[in-house]
Amino acid sequence: PPSAVQWYQSPILPEGLHTINITRIAGTSLDYAVVASGQQTPLVGLGQRLIVDDDDDALTYTGSWTRMEGAYESSDNPHRGMPYGNATHESSTPGSAATFLFSGAYGSSNCIGIQD
Repeated sequence: PPSAVQWYQSPILPEGLHTINITRIAGTSLDYAVVASGQQTPLVGLGQRLIVDDDDDALTYTGSWTRMEGAYESSDNPHRGMPYGNATHESSTPGSAATFLFSGAYGSSNCIGIQD
């Protein structure tokens, strides 16, 4: 059964332009990314977190992806769960990729999704 888990965490990144490519994730859905701000990122309060939903323009998808809406059942929780923003993107096609492009002094980035 599916389970909502964090399946990627970047290292601490220096200020500048960064691209995170997510590949080889057959059977995984992307729900959202959480980005922790660095010391020089102009947000309200240092160490704040940004949530980037799977429908955000900062994410681009190549290959074959399907947008799935609605609840899912998680193996670690017998109740149905709702994805952030009510949708996920999923692909089981080899070579499909999700790319997250951002600029700034980010502390780290995590990707959360549903794994079968």
